Amino acid sequence: MSDQLENYVIPGAGNFTFSAINPEELEELGYTVATVVLDESGSLEYKKDLLIELLKTVAEGLKKSSRAESILLRVITFNYDVREIHGFKPVTQIDLNEYNQIDPDGRTALIDAMFSAVASTYEYAKKLEDDGYDANACIYVITDGMDNESKKHARDVSDQLAKIKAGEEVESIITALFGVNDPTCGWTQEVAQALSELQAEIDFTEYIEAGDVDKKNVGKIGGVVSSSITSTSQALGKGGPSQQLPSKAF
Repeated sequence: MSDQLENYVIPGAGNFTFSAINPEELEELGYTVATVVLDESGSLEYKKDLLIELLKTVAEGLKKSSRAESILLRVITFNYDVREIHGFKPVTQIDLNEYNQIDPDGRTALIDAMFSAVASTYEYAKKLEDDGYDANACIYVITDGMDNESKKHARDVSDQLAKIKAGEEVESIITALFGVNDPTCGWTQEVAQALSELQAEIDFTEYIEAGDVDKKNVGKIGGVVSSSITSTSQALGKGGPSQQLPSKAF
C-alpha cells in the first residue's frame, strides 16, 4: 500500500480541497473515515506543545487499536485559513512527527474548517462507496473561540451534513464540537454559549465543554477521541448508530 495521497477538489466550494489514499489501494471491506479539526489560532499561542501532544495522543491511541487497519484519519487545523496536516490515510501510516508543525497564530476560520471536514467526508465516502467499500464517519472539532474569519456560513456546513445523513454513502456519523477554555476567564461562558448555539445550528451530534487546554484535559480529549473513533469503527457493518461520546468525563 502506497503512502502517497491523491488530491481532490470539493465541487462548487471554491478553493476547498483535500487529500486521501486512492480507494483502489485499500484492502479491508469497510472503513471509518475520521477527521480531527484543531484550532491553531493566536489565542492558543502558548499552548503549542499541548496541542501537538493532543494530536499525538489521538494517533497513538488509534495505532494501538485492533481496528487500526480499518481507520482512515484526516487532520486539519485552522486560523486565518484551513490547513491540512495530512489527508485521509490509514492510521498505520501516520508519522507522529507530522504534528510538530503546529504553530498557533492568527484569527479563527472555524466554520470554514467545519465545512472542509464535513464536505470532504461526504466526497470521500462517495468514492469509497463507488469502489465497493462500506463506510461510517466521525468528525471532532476542537476550538477555544468563536468564528471571526470564515467565508462559509453555518448553513453551508449543515447542508453538507444533511447530504451525508440523507444519503447511503455513510452507514452512520458522529460529530462533536469541543469547547476548550480556561474556566476562570471572563469570556468563557459567552464562548460556550456561542459554540453550543453553533452546534445546534449546524446539527452536530453534541457540544462538549472540555475545560482548559492543560496537561490533564489534553490527555483526556485525545483519549476520548481515539476511543470514539475505535468504537465507531467497531460498529461498522452492524447497522447501528455510532456510540455517543462520554461528555460527562469533562
